This record gives sequence, C-alpha cells and structure tokens, in this order.
Amino acid sequence: MRRNARRYPQKIGVIEKDKRLTFADLNKRVNRIANALRKEGFGKGDKIAVLAENCLELFEMYFVAAVTGMVLVPLNYRLNKNELLYMINHSEAKAFLFQDTYAAMALEMKPDLKQVKKFTVIPKKGGEAGSFSTYDELLAETDERDLFADIQENDLFCIIYTGGTTGLPKGVMLSHKNILASAVDCVLAMNVKFDDISVYVLPLFHVSNWTAFGHFFMGATNIIVDKWNPEHVLKIIAEEKATHINMVPTMVIQLIQEYEKRKDEFRLESLQTIGYAGAPMPVEVLKKGLALFGNKFFQVYGLTEASPLVTFLSKEDHVKALENPAWSNRLNSVGKEVHNVHVRVVNENGEHVKPNEVGEITVYGDNVMQGYWKDPEQTAQALRNGWLHTGDLGTVDGDGYIYIVDRKKDMIISGGENIYPKEVENVLYSHEAVLEAAVIGVPDELWGENVCAYIVLKEGYQVTEEEIIRHCTQHLASYKKPKVVRFVKELPKTAVGKLDKKVLREQAKMIQNQN
Repeated sequence: MRRNARRYPQKIGVIEKDKRLTFADLNKRVNRIANALRKEGFGKGDKIAVLAENCLELFEMYFVAAVTGMVLVPLNYRLNKNELLYMINHSEAKAFLFQDTYAAMALEMKPDLKQVKKFTVIPKKGGEAGSFSTYDELLAETDERDLFADIQENDLFCIIYTGGTTGLPKGVMLSHKNILASAVDCVLAMNVKFDDISVYVLPLFHVSNWTAFGHFFMGATNIIVDKWNPEHVLKIIAEEKATHINMVPTMVIQLIQEYEKRKDEFRLESLQTIGYAGAPMPVEVLKKGLALFGNKFFQVYGLTEASPLVTFLSKEDHVKALENPAWSNRLNSVGKEVHNVHVRVVNENGEHVKPNEVGEITVYGDNVMQGYWKDPEQTAQALRNGWLHTGDLGTVDGDGYIYIVDRKKDMIISGGENIYPKEVENVLYSHEAVLEAAVIGVPDELWGENVCAYIVLKEGYQVTEEEIIRHCTQHLASYKKPKVVRFVKELPKTAVGKLDKKVLREQAKMIQNQN
C-alpha cells in the first residue's frame, strides 16, 4: 500500500460504488485508522475481529493489520450469533468492528464478549449505530503519517476460520510471508499487470480475496462489489472496462445465463480473465462460456491453509483441452502447481503415487499456514515434516496435471462454500425426534451440491421435512441447512457397524436419475 501511494499517488486504487480512492487517499485513510487504534492502546499481536459484507472498510482493515502488526480476524457474515461468538472469543479479539446491519446482534453478543474492549460500527447500510462508536470517528484522526511497527515476515497477519471436521471451526493462522507468497504467485500465474482492473465479488472475509493482494502488489485498480448480482456485475465490467474477475462456478453459471440474454447490452472487450475456484466446473458450462467469452477462463485449486494458491489450469490449457480430444479430460483437472509451491500426491507411506493412482495432495512452500490457532493436535495432523496434508484425494497424470478425486472425503461444497456434514449432523441430533442422522451432498446444477439429510426417527415421533429444516436454520448459517430431508427406517452400515455414506450417495443418485 505504501509503495503504491509513493509510486502512483494519483492512480485510482479502489472503487466502491460512487467512491474512487487514489492510492494516496487510501494510504491516508489506513494510517488514520491505524494511528487511532494505536492511541487507544491496541498494538502488535492484538486481534481485531471484523464482521462486514464486502466494503471499503473491510478492505482497509487488512492494510491496518499490515502496518500495525495487529492480527485481523475477518468473520463470515452469514453465520449465526452462536457461531460468531465462538470465533470472536476463541480468537481472543480485543476489538470488534461490524457493519450497522449487525449492530443489534452485536449488542446482544456484548455481555458474552468478555475480552473485547472496543466495539465499533461501520456505517454502510443506513442502520443505527446506537451507543457504539463509529468507523468514521476513527477516520477523524488527523495523524496521516506512516507508522512503522517491528513486523517480521513470520509474524501473524490474520486468522481465518474454516469449517472443522469436529463441528467446531478452526482458525487458520496466516503470516505476512504467507500472504505475500500467494500474492506473488497470483501475479505470475495470472500475468497481472499495472493497468489491470479487477472486480471482487467473492467475500473479502474469506481467503478468496487472494486476487486482491496480487493485483494490489502490481498497482492495479480494484473494484469492490458488496452483493452478487450478475446483471449488476456485467454492467460494472462494461462501464469500468474491467479486465479480471474471480468467481465460484455457481456465479459463472449465473453470469453466463445473464450474458446470453443481454449480450447486446454489454460491451465486454476489456475482460481478459475469468477465474474460477472452490468447486469443480461442469465441462458443458466451460464449453458454453468459452464460446461466449472466448479464451478467458482460468482455474485455481487452493485452500485456506495454503493462503490459498496450490495449482492452476491456464487459459491455454482450457483451449487446448477443447481443441484436442486427447487432452479433453484436462478440463476435469485443477492443472499444475503454481510457481513457488511444491505439490506431491502421496500414498499412506508418503511415497509419490504413480500416474492415475489415488493419493493425498500435500503442499510445501512459503504459502503454507503456521497452523491452527490454539489447536496443536490438529496442527500436528495437518503439518508433517513441513508439508501441508490437505486431506484432499487426487491423482496425477503422466504430464503432471492434478485431478481432485474427493475433497476431504465427505465435505460438501455448495456455491463455493465448504460445509462439513458432521456440523449439520450435530444439530440434527439435537432435535428430540431424531434417532440417527447422516448428511451427504447431492449434485445440483446451479450450486454444485446441496445438503441432503437422511434421518431415522425415534419410535412414536412424527416430524415433517419443514420442521427439520427450520430446526437447522435456528442453529446454523442458512447455507448449511439441508435442502432435502429423507426419512428412512434405518441407515446403511458397514460390517463393523460404521455408517456407510457411499451407499447413501448411490441411493441419492438413483433417486435423482428417476426424477
């Protein structure tokens, strides 16, 4: 940020709706916030939790952390109160910033946030600030000078929470070096240039913000979009002459559908790269997209623990796979490792698998996390001999292209969001009528997968699908609730009595085929 402010002070660095900030303006705003927090006693290592939809203020807080040594804890605004309470307390956050939309919930949470010393409202949506201080008051700080904290590359930069296999979220610890390494790989893989203009539609609280750091690294312009709307995004690309956008497959599908209907309204000659990640992309969708937009598609595979970049499938790979039938299967791959990352697919003995054999994907590089916050057991399990064991099963072909076979075995990916069945099952079991429960993902053309719950009721109990879904909504973020509930007399078990989800998936597939 400082380098951009020094080199390109008058260039537009960030656009948010009608706001257009130069790099110099942005640097001054960040310095005001940073100096204000420092004067209030916050310093290096202090955790700052932020609950906000995509906005300039959340974007700025990443740079506040960068210059002060404070640790940002970005929160998923789609989570419910109990989930957020856990993360804020678990992270030991001392300050809590939130959009006015969530001020009422923050007030409810306040008595249970014993470690939080400062509550600050980000006035964005016209909500009431109440008795809380505001972000604008921090911005009123007149000290715009750069401050220089003693920050080392391995110091903690942010804690990003991901779903946990035990039902509790895990706080992924990412350092300044982790973020910088991923930014450099973004530049190299996507050929980011100074004149590029990138549109951000994926949540900035998530590690999907990786393209922002790469573009910022090169002094490119960044456009923040608060809510996903395909028509609105097409309009922004056309009007701002944007060059890059990164999405999950669900968004790509919706963008294609909207552009097919309205392509005469939008001139998209400026668009150079359509990135996608987070879930497999249906090959037929890619074919349609390439026909509509041309050679612009680019895929990455990553995970929060890798900051997130691991592999990429280039634009050239997409075109070659369509033009050459012998290479068509490469559209099912996630490509090859990015420049500064080492990837191995290994068997249970830690040996490289042979081409087309299945093994676990492991990652080594400066992008690999420091570990899980306050969870040495899970950290030791994930990080072995310096290598990140992703839990994702994959294969490698003779040319080095990597294919995902299964993502963390049972994990469900819906609209690019990771959903762990265990978490949903725990909530189902809390219902008085439920004897047994099992959750799987079922294919969905738009969302990739939907959550499907199989339930065995206790004797004498009657309950409807709507009641089960309503129960889940009370305890989980809305996107985690089951979309389908099936009541069965018993759940399939293996010979040793373990739940056999493979049988459930086969049954679900048969039902979908019949429909």
